[in-house]
Amino acid sequence: MSVRRWAFEDFVLAAVCVAAITLGLWPAEPIRQMIHCHDVHGNTSSYSLQFNDSRLARLRREIDRREHPPVPTAVIVAKWRADLAGHYSRRCEQALQGVVTAQTTVKSASLTSSRAIMPVSYTDPRSADLTSRELAFWQSVASRSEADIAAAEVAIAQQMAAHAPSPVELGEIFTPPKSSNAWIAAILFGLLASCVFAEWRMRAPAIEIVRSGAALATAPTTIAAQTPDAIRIEIPVSWIRIHQPKAVWARRVALALLVAVAGWVVAV
Repeated sequence: MSVRRWAFEDFVLAAVCVAAITLGLWPAEPIRQMIHCHDVHGNTSSYSLQFNDSRLARLRREIDRREHPPVPTAVIVAKWRADLAGHYSRRCEQALQGVVTAQTTVKSASLTSSRAIMPVSYTDPRSADLTSRELAFWQSVASRSEADIAAAEVAIAQQMAAHAPSPVELGEIFTPPKSSNAWIAAILFGLLASCVFAEWRMRAPAIEIVRSGAALATAPTTIAAQTPDAIRIEIPVSWIRIHQPKAVWARRVALALLVAVAGWVVAV
């Protein structure tokens, strides 16, 4: 693998890492919701709005009002009458229960001892009749109110069933992908990073040992004759240790940091 190929791979790696970092740090697009509109011919058109858009909030209210219409005033009044009639009916029943208990106490006292004088209560029969009539009145009011409520609920159900389906339907909630501006910025920053690393490598190239058997084979055989002071020495490569310049180490560290940051941004 040649030195040029390694340099090209470094440039590509720098460009990809910087582009990934740019896309990862780019602000996320606002959450949106799909809206499907149906016309009378059965065609459907779809578009999306931001989730916090005021127009979308109005659509939600309108759809909710259509699916759950407000309770008519007649139903509210009928429920109030039913509750009121139930309250007074319970009071009348308690009053009648008290009358029956008092009459039973009087009879028990008279049968237990005919001589002893015991204080007993006295209940006017006309009061019991009045309470009975009042109980019957409130019970009739409750029955009529319950009938009115049932009739109103049936009418509301029929009215909702007769309505046509809503022409607007709310769809799925989603997060849109990165915008075109984000991709353009990522590409530009990636190309800029490649240019920076290319210039950096040209100004501070890495020192490498190239072993080329072909070059030694094609070397002229008259070198020793032309330059008698030059002596060709062949030594093992393991005997040689190359100390790279600080700029080369800085470039390698910068590339490693780019890879690490890009991996962290993608993972997050």
